[in-house]
Amino acid sequence: MATGAAPAAAVAVEYLVGAINRVGAEDLGGDDFSGTSHFVGPADRSVGEVASDKETERVVRAPDPAEPREVRDRRRFHRARAPGAYAPLTAP
Repeated sequence: MATGAAPAAAVAVEYLVGAINRVGAEDLGGDDFSGTSHFVGPADRSVGEVASDKETERVVRAPDPAEPREVRDRRRFHRARAPGAYAPLTAP
């Protein structure tokens, strides 16, 4: 399961979100970087495996292109939207 802000962002924007983190140590100063790189889809599920938190690696994932539409179709709050109802509030 994905952790951090990426799942919340993916759900909020209803699309794929990549959380890219640096791992390893910096040559100058010995600062260690931690975290994992991963992708999260709009259904709050990781897309593929989460990358290593110790070794540098290239992260390439193949998300399901139909998932954003399927998620939008399942969520009720998007079906009840009425953008026209806000016209009087936004009129000059």
